[in-house]
Amino acid sequence: MRQFGYVFQQPHLINSLTVRENIILAASVLNKQVDATIADEANELMELTGIIELADRNTMSLSGGQAQRVSICRSFMNDPKLVFADEPTGSLNSKSSEEIMDLFVDINHKGSTIMLVTHDPLVAAKANQVWFLLDGVIYRKEFLGPWDKSQTSIINRKNKINDIMSEIEI
Repeated sequence: MRQFGYVFQQPHLINSLTVRENIILAASVLNKQVDATIADEANELMELTGIIELADRNTMSLSGGQAQRVSICRSFMNDPKLVFADEPTGSLNSKSSEEIMDLFVDINHKGSTIMLVTHDPLVAAKANQVWFLLDGVIYRKEFLGPWDKSQTSIINRKNKINDIMSEIEI
């Protein structure tokens, strides 16, 4: 469990727990006791994802995007070596999506591998590599290299991804 993080397309939160409790759940299962370090890490992740003010809120009152950010925080709680993410930005607005993808890039730079599924060329543009699937088979692998925040880089990477997606009619 410590080696992997999961961000599902649907957040799968436990409604009887608060936002903070949902986030620390994975760490508390491993550690059996929530200590200050775990609570601090949860607070830091909530701060990074813009949901710190929701920490004590019941998850039933969250928007879809807020719930998804809770799920993303939970996936990073144990500093996983590999994170699987299925459309992690699908329920987020463009600004939140960009912030979350910046967080994914930072987590990747700190040593975690991110395997992310998306249909969004802007999200895919931040990846080092993009694998295109057609009918469940790898159609093409595209190495984009390290993420560069320059506007020219964003446009070039997005255009390259769009061209390949048009090729396979996605």
